[in-house]
Amino acid sequence: MSPRPPFSRAPIYYGCGYISRTDFWKLGLIFGAIFLIVLLVIGIPYLTSVQI
Repeated sequence: MSPRPPFSRAPIYYGCGYISRTDFWKLGLIFGAIFLIVLLVIGIPYLTSVQI
């Protein structure tokens, strides 16, 4: 599971030189962690409450 879908604009910004390689990976890690935390805090309790 990747935090950046294949249709993301982030590789374009990196390729054009707007962000550096380290910023590209740092932002991917930060937003990936945010998405995972939201899934664990909101998504899992919701799914268990609707009996899926």
